[in-house]
Amino acid sequence: KKSDSQREKSRKLLRERVQKIIKKASEDEDGYLLPVRYRVKMEIKIKPETVPVGEKVKIWVPIPQQCDLHPKVEIIAYSSGLKKISQADYPQRTAYFEATMEENGVNEWIQYEFIARGFYLKIDPAKVENYNEDSKVYRKYVAERPPHIVFTPYLKTLTKEVVGNEGNPYLKAKRIWKWVTHNVRYTYAHDYALYDNIPEYVARRKRGDCGMQALLFITMCRIAGVPARWQSSWYMNPVSHGMHDWAQFYIEPYGWLYADPSFGGVRRHGEGWRNEFYFGNIEGYRLAANTEISYQFTPPKKYVRSDPVDSQRGEVEWAGGNLYYDKWDYKFTIEEFQELDDAQQ
Repeated sequence: KKSDSQREKSRKLLRERVQKIIKKASEDEDGYLLPVRYRVKMEIKIKPETVPVGEKVKIWVPIPQQCDLHPKVEIIAYSSGLKKISQADYPQRTAYFEATMEENGVNEWIQYEFIARGFYLKIDPAKVENYNEDSKVYRKYVAERPPHIVFTPYLKTLTKEVVGNEGNPYLKAKRIWKWVTHNVRYTYAHDYALYDNIPEYVARRKRGDCGMQALLFITMCRIAGVPARWQSSWYMNPVSHGMHDWAQFYIEPYGWLYADPSFGGVRRHGEGWRNEFYFGNIEGYRLAANTEISYQFTPPKKYVRSDPVDSQRGEVEWAGGNLYYDKWDYKFTIEEFQELDDAQQ
């Protein structure tokens, strides 16, 4: 459990990081800036007696995508069971391991380095352009993606009420952002597998964790004709890190912008700057392994996942079925953190 002093130290570091990003963007060019470098080690330990000795186990460990947020990702070292690294931009990127169950269990690990960048961009609504509705980005990211990104009657009615007659895509997204961040309270959630439709649950109950709020924002944006997508894995504050989910939305001619509703919620620690900053921008203390939900791994996982939506701590199975979280432990360690010059990214 995080101590109060650790929590306050983490928030202070975040505030200072955001202030540096805004200052840097005002002095120089805005966009991606202030890169940082992480070295991470992630381990999966399967407990003894969970699988018969001699049986093969399969392990998928999330690793960062190479993308605008992470211009450089490098695998440093790994245990002997590594069989495959999925391609750099794979929608739910993983390192895949196979191992033979032993009496004392199984221990597989991977160590990698990556660069993460902050992002800050001043948007002029008057310069926002209409979408090319035949483009690949538009068609893909305004579509439904069952079971969660679904345009239910309730969500379509709510979105229409929130957006009103606004025609500007950026301002549509801003109205949706305001509704989500002013009405939905952050609460811890059950496993996502237990929800039939997460966005509708959040909209009706006005409560949900980071990923649930992100899914509501994404779904409402898509209903309104604004391309939006998922992004997730870890919040990488050097003082205190943890699993986290957020969103992106696409605005012409600016490209992909960021939206983190749970970090930008108006109730969040009474810090008013959050609501403005986290609509469009991101501080860069992130590890993004995913740009989709519920996406099949490579190689494919045979059995239903422990988390059928997200990919943060890993997944494990054997010939007898999926191994739920109580059958294995994970350890995620930030071994090194370094602030870089822009030239080093």
